[in-house]
Amino acid sequence: MGSVSGSSARPIQAMVVEDEAIIRTFISFALRSLGCRVVSEVAYGEEAVEIARSQPLDIVFMDIRLKGSMNGVETARNVVQVSDARIVFMSAYDRSKIGIDDDFPQMAGYLVKPVHSADIQQIVEAVRSGSGG
Repeated sequence: MGSVSGSSARPIQAMVVEDEAIIRTFISFALRSLGCRVVSEVAYGEEAVEIARSQPLDIVFMDIRLKGSMNGVETARNVVQVSDARIVFMSAYDRSKIGIDDDFPQMAGYLVKPVHSADIQQIVEAVRSGSGG
């Protein structure tokens, strides 16, 4: 998708993939308050992959545990095959317990729940500036 830096650039296009509705709503609200356009909010990995295939995305906030047959890591691997979106993983567990390496393709960050709006802002600003995480 390229850089989305600069104040005149289009809003960052985001998707939130989270099985807990209240967390999905919170993250979407935080993203919108930062000027992002939330393209979609979904609970299933399969749906996230279809949206990534059909919508231009800059960033995806991805829970590790999802509804459906795909977990967040598997979903993210499929998303990066069809999109240039940066991936932000979210989990209640420390990253070392999940097995996500620093070299995961297009990773912009890893947030341990509970997620705070300041964490979301830091990642959005990094993606907006082109440094990404």
